[in-house]
Amino acid sequence: MKTFKKKQPFLLIVILIFSLILTFLFPTSGFAAAKDTVEKPHTSKSFQSSATMENDYCKATVKGKKMIIEFKTMLPAVQFRIALYGVVPKRCFTNLDTFTAAQNVDQTASGQPIYGFTQTIDFSKKKIKDGQYFLYISRIQDENDVYERHPNNGGLYRNLVFNLTKGTPEIYRYDDIMVENQRIKDIGASYQTDWYLDETLSDIRFTLKIPSTNVYKEMTPYKIHFMREMSDLITADAISDYDKLLKIYEYVAGEFYYDTIAYITHSFQYANPYDNLYNHVNKIPSANSDNQGRVATTCQGYAAIFLSLARAQGIPTRFVFGHRASSPLNNWETEQNIGKKDHWWVESYVDGRWIFIDPTIGTSNKYNKNTGEWQYYGLCSYTFFDPSDEQIAVSHIYHNIYPEKRFGYLITDQYEISKLAAFLNAKTGNLSNGKIMNSNYTQWDKTTWGDGFKANFMTNAYGKTSQIQWSNKGFQGSADFSGFKELKLFSMHHNKLEHVDLSNCPNLETIRLYNNNLKSISLENTKQLKTANITTDNRLKDARLYANHKNIHIYAGNNGAFQLKYDAKNTKKLEVIFKADIGYKASGIYNGGGKKLTSNSSGYCTNPDFHNYEIRFELNPNSYCYYLYEGRNDAIYFSYIQAVQKRLKELDYYNGSIDGIYSAALTEAVENFQHVNGITTTGKIGINTWRVLFNISAKKMPTDKIMEQIKAIHNQHIIGEIAQVKGKKDKVVLTWQLKKPINIKPDSYQIWKSTKFDSGYRKLGSTEKCRFINASNLKKGYRYYYKIRGLKDINGKDYHTQWEYLDIKILSKISKPATPSNPDGEKV
Repeated sequence: MKTFKKKQPFLLIVILIFSLILTFLFPTSGFAAAKDTVEKPHTSKSFQSSATMENDYCKATVKGKKMIIEFKTMLPAVQFRIALYGVVPKRCFTNLDTFTAAQNVDQTASGQPIYGFTQTIDFSKKKIKDGQYFLYISRIQDENDVYERHPNNGGLYRNLVFNLTKGTPEIYRYDDIMVENQRIKDIGASYQTDWYLDETLSDIRFTLKIPSTNVYKEMTPYKIHFMREMSDLITADAISDYDKLLKIYEYVAGEFYYDTIAYITHSFQYANPYDNLYNHVNKIPSANSDNQGRVATTCQGYAAIFLSLARAQGIPTRFVFGHRASSPLNNWETEQNIGKKDHWWVESYVDGRWIFIDPTIGTSNKYNKNTGEWQYYGLCSYTFFDPSDEQIAVSHIYHNIYPEKRFGYLITDQYEISKLAAFLNAKTGNLSNGKIMNSNYTQWDKTTWGDGFKANFMTNAYGKTSQIQWSNKGFQGSADFSGFKELKLFSMHHNKLEHVDLSNCPNLETIRLYNNNLKSISLENTKQLKTANITTDNRLKDARLYANHKNIHIYAGNNGAFQLKYDAKNTKKLEVIFKADIGYKASGIYNGGGKKLTSNSSGYCTNPDFHNYEIRFELNPNSYCYYLYEGRNDAIYFSYIQAVQKRLKELDYYNGSIDGIYSAALTEAVENFQHVNGITTTGKIGINTWRVLFNISAKKMPTDKIMEQIKAIHNQHIIGEIAQVKGKKDKVVLTWQLKKPINIKPDSYQIWKSTKFDSGYRKLGSTEKCRFINASNLKKGYRYYYKIRGLKDINGKDYHTQWEYLDIKILSKISKPATPSNPDGEKV
């Protein structure tokens, strides 16, 4: 057969212009709501554009440096060109100089010819630069057609992307997009098919809006009748529902024009399917049509016409909202605004399954309203009629099935309605929880329930709650959503809730309750639980949950709390995080039989073997952080002052409020504690006082009589004298007496000695008398320091008087005794 290849100088220029045209023709778009990026694709040795389209597909197999391409199409052709379009490292058309005759390989059931070829490309012989490419197959329909002059007319298939490294091709496979698309499709699979047969189009009413006035038209019985007549005409020769959909696809893709300016400006997108089809058939000029029957719309309009014609045949059809990458200009690595939702297509239910159909991508027809230019190329491709999942993932990302049948206000379960109403009517401050989220909230209008974000309050499309996400609202008190049978996601983090009950929610998978004030939570019988985060700010005293095939109970003893993390993917699924009160530490976690399971003071990870767990706490003398005193009431000290108040109240020294304020009353309590526990009396909390206060040996407040005795001995002063006595051996004689008034007498006295005033004292001895002689370790010319205090046994503990300080220099000749030094007290 003759080769109809005509090489012309402007080939690359035309191709680049074509590339720009495609940018406007096919709207770009982004990833699912949960992701803004696409992961690096996996590579594969094979690819198939459709698993079910027997008469139109592209299959590719890689063997070493060769790619074997098998291609079929129902579009007429006499020759095919195989080329590449590069996207990384740069956009470029790459001519492989590969042409193959279009063989009549088969025919459809209705007798329509099927054309195709099988071709092997040996990249080791092509000298193609390393990079990422799209396979780009074009056609010519007769001997007078040329590829270069009308590239849109020949743009038959351009949706297989692969990487080429040193002549070795690897086909890209976007598994993460396939997973995300399947997640959305699984949601849609649970919907009833008869929801999508409404020929009045009430579920996609937005397509009936007049852009210039924002007035909505209605699908009257006459209009519905017209759509049925047209649908019958279009599908007259179809032999099955599947074939009917194919003929509707051919008609819609081939007859209408894409409005590039309406898409770019996001304005005046005329999508009314009746108006567009009626004006097309009757050649009626309007804002988006002319008197030759040419009608311009966007993807929304293409999808709406297809949907209306399919429903007219009794075939359930629905809108899908998502994003499309503009192949072959971009793959997911180069596509911009991946998170953007800006493309519509449809799904139709046929032969027991929902099939993907995007009629917008089936044509290159376009209209520029700024220039008034209409360009017609007819039906160009069947690629996106019932494609495979891997083909869809090359360019399309699902965001949601439309209309969304899972809005929270569609709840009908009366039990759940009553529980929700109770929570929404509960008060946080002066406002109900419902009013906090929506100022127009009323119990009797479920459309006012929630914060207005669809994903934050959803049903399962059958009247039961499936998702609640009401975070960062400041809710206080309790939340009881127990017994919600279809609830899967519960998120109320960053609130101030104290009690939450999610027991008997058998399908609950995810819980986010961090940053609350939780004291208790019930998750019994949550048998499908996968993750739970009940950490930051929460101080649980009691938790019940289902883990390791059993309901377990965790509770905290006095002076501490805990937090929880649960992850079913971990070997040790449950993490219990200990949160001791200030001044305490966790001593361990114990099972129901009292056996200690760990001494770790921070937490415990387990795959629970027991039904009951108790966390115990003990005093921690080493928990000191701040020097506290009266008037030091900054926020940073608040909880530490509270801890001191609480502990002193336990020991009966303090009976005021646990308010975190270091008051005069607290100062007095601290002084009494210091008196009783033998600490220098300051009324302030330093490290020594803290260590004694949070020690198990700390003494409780005694009776008033004993307290008076302790204070009396502590406040008693001693007056002393010191002198050197000359003899065979020098001596130092210390004498003293109690300073008046004398309220209590010591039982004995202690004498200490040092060569420095402020350190190094060693005890010399004790005496019941008021006189003591030091006759050893004295050297001439040295000064010695002494201190004396009286001791009194009160209630089984020794308490002492104030120190008396004396010093003397040992002289070779005795003169007048040195005057004793008598400081007021010990330096602290």
